[in-house]
Amino acid sequence: MNKLHSSKFHEVLLDSSYSLIVSKWFATSIDMKDDDYRNEMLTLRDQIKEFRPEKMLSFCEDLKYLISPDIQEWVNNEIFDGKTKMQVAILMSEDLFSQVAIEQTFEGEKGFLFKTKFFTKYKVAEEWLGLSEGVSKKIKE
Repeated sequence: MNKLHSSKFHEVLLDSSYSLIVSKWFATSIDMKDDDYRNEMLTLRDQIKEFRPEKMLSFCEDLKYLISPDIQEWVNNEIFDGKTKMQVAILMSEDLFSQVAIEQTFEGEKGFLFKTKFFTKYKVAEEWLGLSEGVSKKIKE
């Protein structure tokens, strides 16, 4: 597993053996401003463009930043470029407002570009992505 990016809010990892990019949000995301979120998403987009993974596992359980409708629209316009098609598994936050915002972002007008599923259990997400058992727990640690 290679670390591609790390900040106080978010990190991006790559496991080329699975053609997998991992996006992992931290609880410190509660302190993010809109520009911080945009910068993190632009970094993720650039890593995806560079490495062209087939799968993404996004750990959003600790994502505390509330994605506003304006930012959701920005993500659809700037991040979902239509050139990268991936299978995306999202491990969701227990916070209802965060869940809704994340779902709305991926179900926006360009959300169809990804085969996306939302999960609350690592094992189910791993199986859906075709990963070896325990991969997401190893990443989570």
